Amino acid sequence: MGLSRRRLIKWAGGAVGVVAATAAGGAAWLAAKMRETEHGYTYPESAGLLEPTPACEDSAATIAQTQGPYYTPNTPKRANLRESGTAGQPLLIAGRILTTDCRPVAGAVIDVWSCDAEGVYDNDGFTLRGHQFTDEEGRFRIETIKPAAYTDFGISRTPHIHVKLQGPGTALLTTQLYFPGEADNADDSIYDERLLMNVTALEDGGLLGEFDFVLAAAPARV
Repeated sequence: MGLSRRRLIKWAGGAVGVVAATAAGGAAWLAAKMRETEHGYTYPESAGLLEPTPACEDSAATIAQTQGPYYTPNTPKRANLRESGTAGQPLLIAGRILTTDCRPVAGAVIDVWSCDAEGVYDNDGFTLRGHQFTDEEGRFRIETIKPAAYTDFGISRTPHIHVKLQGPGTALLTTQLYFPGEADNADDSIYDERLLMNVTALEDGGLLGEFDFVLAAAPARV
């Protein structure tokens, strides 16, 4: 997919951004956009840790990946990220947020965003963007669509979902989720098989993508 004017405007957020992204300062603009951003949401009062999950074994934290240049903070709190008329194959993402010692994190925030079925991000509004908090068992469910593969700034990306997660007492995790069996996985330099969702087809034509995130403890304050 080429570097079209429509895509550049979507990426940069308007004419000023287009100039910044295509002029000498483009590298600095891109670096600033990709810099790690705090989520900025307030945890519910009921947030906390539960007893370890019996079926879980202690494990390493989920690996981090770049937030990319298209993160938008202060998204709506909602479980359905699709707007009216949003095209694309429905995708339900479900799972849990746990600590490394298998404690479900209640009230953890999960902030999700992705491109649409044409490979374009909504940088003017909140289509396919939103956040929610895990329930008392550390579970979450998010309705969106399967995003398309695309090429931005000369980098080919396989279909992926961006997420930011954090719970009270845990470190912030920014990472991405991937789909098994995608031909573009092999050509994506960011792709990591450790972030593959367990994807199954649903009777209504949609997909269910399951993934449990493991968060490290927050670093001690000096």
